[in-house]
Amino acid sequence: MDFVEVSVQAPEALRDLLIAQLFGLGFSAFQEVDDGFIASVEGDQWEQEVLAMLDNYSEQGVTYTTTPVAKQNWNEVWENNFDPVIVEDKVVIKAPFHTLERSFDYELLIMPKMSFGTGHHATTAQMVSMLLQIDATGKAVLDVGTGTGILAIMALKRGASYVEATDIDDWCRDNSLDNLHLNGYENIPIQLGAIADITFDRKFDLILANINKNVLLSELEHYVSLLHDNSQLLISGFYAEDIADLESHGKSLGLSSQRTTVKDNWACIQFDHIGR
Repeated sequence: MDFVEVSVQAPEALRDLLIAQLFGLGFSAFQEVDDGFIASVEGDQWEQEVLAMLDNYSEQGVTYTTTPVAKQNWNEVWENNFDPVIVEDKVVIKAPFHTLERSFDYELLIMPKMSFGTGHHATTAQMVSMLLQIDATGKAVLDVGTGTGILAIMALKRGASYVEATDIDDWCRDNSLDNLHLNGYENIPIQLGAIADITFDRKFDLILANINKNVLLSELEHYVSLLHDNSQLLISGFYAEDIADLESHGKSLGLSSQRTTVKDNWACIQFDHIGR
């Protein structure tokens, strides 16, 4: 399924409100730009009510354009443009056709196809780096918005005894299952849908969510409800200037910020679940 991108130009004071409304109308990906933001939604979720909602703000300086965007074949993009990714000189993220002159503690095989998450982006690299600092041995792990499955695979390589994942895109689910197979992992459940619409039969010791600020803020309470006591939550997909908002909301839900990292102005937070 193709996507629709809506490029919104809006006063700064209105942007969070507009993003929240678009998220409620089915949009799941947002990219901030200087004069506003770009929102993406799958073509079959596109509704004219979105245009009507944005038109309601025209007198407040909101303008927009819409552009249909075909899904890219990330398999081909990867092969033509990308080299293996090395994280902290311990992890290499590579495609099966890449050859290496040395070995690493952890080797992750990834063929991205139509999904996001090759390790090149600062958010993914920081999440992988955070996982190196956490003892996942014997833990039950949930990877929310798994993309290519890269974080689920890393959790398994770090010793997790049970890993489950979710994504809202069927392409991502299929790609993740393929990548898990490439790395020797079978029968890993990947549920399709938003976290609020999924039923889980267990709680987790560690939850991973590399998404974006607005989705994280809206879903943080769901993550907390799925965490055991003395558990951990790793989040990324937001800017350094968003750290305070996420830490404040997390604190209100019984989360304690333990560590933050920033790379290329993208941030990552490790929370401990201490209870309310």
